[in-house]
Amino acid sequence: MTPVVPRFSLNQVSTLAWSLEQDLDPYAAAGVPALGISVRKLEVAGITRGVRLVVERGLPVSCVTSSGPIPLA
Repeated sequence: MTPVVPRFSLNQVSTLAWSLEQDLDPYAAAGVPALGISVRKLEVAGITRGVRLVVERGLPVSCVTSSGPIPLA
């Protein structure tokens, strides 16, 4: 019988005061299967660098979130 593994996704709003770097290692260690990634945290880390950090840790992104207005233009 295959064990049932609970599924969950973690949004970075729950760790808003942490940097992207502070988020990623604990998330990966906890087995977070999907991450709602903050646009603001990516901007602060540098978009290219932030994406690379997420990919290096094997964390799939379930959504991109914003803590403010999203410019749609």
